Amino acid sequence: MCSPAIKNMSSFLTPIKSPVIRLSSPLNIDKCSSSHMNKTLPKYLSQQLLSLRRLELRDDTEAECYLSVQSSKKRRDTSVNNRVAKCLFSPVRTSKPHQVTQTLRRYQTIPSFDTPQRNSITAGTLRSKTRGFVLGRGSYGVVVKGKYKRELVAVKIIPKIKESKSRQCLDREMNALSLKHPNIIEVHKVIRHSPNDIGFVIMELSDNIDLETLLQCEILPFSIKLRYLKQTGRALEYCHSKGILHLDVKPKNITLCPSNNICKLCDFGSSISTCSAEKSRSNIKGTLKYSAPELLRGKTVTDKTDTYAFGITMWQVINQEVPYGKEDLHVVIYKVVAQNFRPDNHILLSNTPAEHIYKACWAANPTERPSMSTVVTMLEGIKTT
Repeated sequence: MCSPAIKNMSSFLTPIKSPVIRLSSPLNIDKCSSSHMNKTLPKYLSQQLLSLRRLELRDDTEAECYLSVQSSKKRRDTSVNNRVAKCLFSPVRTSKPHQVTQTLRRYQTIPSFDTPQRNSITAGTLRSKTRGFVLGRGSYGVVVKGKYKRELVAVKIIPKIKESKSRQCLDREMNALSLKHPNIIEVHKVIRHSPNDIGFVIMELSDNIDLETLLQCEILPFSIKLRYLKQTGRALEYCHSKGILHLDVKPKNITLCPSNNICKLCDFGSSISTCSAEKSRSNIKGTLKYSAPELLRGKTVTDKTDTYAFGITMWQVINQEVPYGKEDLHVVIYKVVAQNFRPDNHILLSNTPAEHIYKACWAANPTERPSMSTVVTMLEGIKTT
């Protein structure tokens, strides 16, 4: 077993019956005078396979650790928070115990979203309690790194939940609670009722790198682009099989794990269930450049609305360009609806399997667009050299 949270730092190392030792005092990390352990702490730990689990998160300078002492090499505990991108196992250097203390202190400062700690977060204290842990900001709130049930998580904090827009966003985030797929960010809990008029969406912590950012920073080989598109397609196919429409598919909402080339669909704040599509059509808001004509007209949306957005996304991934460039957004909307306007096709990609797929996806008539299961099959048929 492992003790991932160090709660009380007021005493020496406290031995317990299991082969775990709780580290609780940064001031006395070098020595321990317990009856069963008369050696200095660094020597003891080096003999006992101390695993310092460094969890690589937003950048190379930020790490959290879990400390565990194993009684046997055969019983090495390999359980680790699988919400993060990388796990590195390394022994503690006996000459640098202060680094362990600093890492623990850093872990201690991460805001907790367990009850009752989260209830103490108000609009006034939000900035001070989350300073240094902000992962991103959006129209509805801020996403921060936090702790929940002894796991590192990402938490979307949505203020003013009594207002209809914020409450609607939380309700739609709940659509993701039932989704369990390797290419979808897992949502652990949605908290809609808070004494401080603040809502929380507690979800899996990712590398905080989105596909849009990667496309702007690095020229990707076609094989990697195709892999990300297949995985996103499978995620949408799964959502549709569960009766959920995402309705905001775009590279910004696809997070990446570069270490293993896995991508995950996220942000279900615009999603709806297929059974409520007819009732909700006037309240659906996606990202306009990726919105299908029927959504822009305020008509009923279907799974083919996601297919359209996937087609625009696929064009952007393949070409590594922003769709429609710097053209005025209002002009784009008019031309998409009235003139069947789409992003420019490049000569190098003309008459290729990729071109045939994204053009089929963004057909003006929803009934002419393929389902996502068909799109995935078509993508899997593309050969890479």
